[in-house]
Amino acid sequence: TNHAAAISSCQQSLSNANATERKNMIMLITDGNPTEPDQETTAINDAIAAAIQAKEAGSILIPVMLTTTSIDNNTTDYMNEISSEGLFFNTSLSTLDSVEESLLSKVLC
Repeated sequence: TNHAAAISSCQQSLSNANATERKNMIMLITDGNPTEPDQETTAINDAIAAAIQAKEAGSILIPVMLTTTSIDNNTTDYMNEISSEGLFFNTSLSTLDSVEESLLSKVLC
């Protein structure tokens, strides 16, 4: 998974939009740490750099980790680092709908 390319592509789309009255939000739904474009360490650093740029441009970035197991501390640290305000979700497909209420508080103007 190439998180950096996904974040950058979303941010470019949001930057090109003519909507100044709305919040720009990127929800990154993933099943793990990035592994592309090269090695995991490079992919993580690239994703962190893309997330910083998106957040500096005013976007809210919320990662959603889909898993059936608990995640390790390194993954938690990574998700916290790319997220806005340390907000990220670790959930499974069957409980993804429970994330909705938490997200609504972020997107309602």
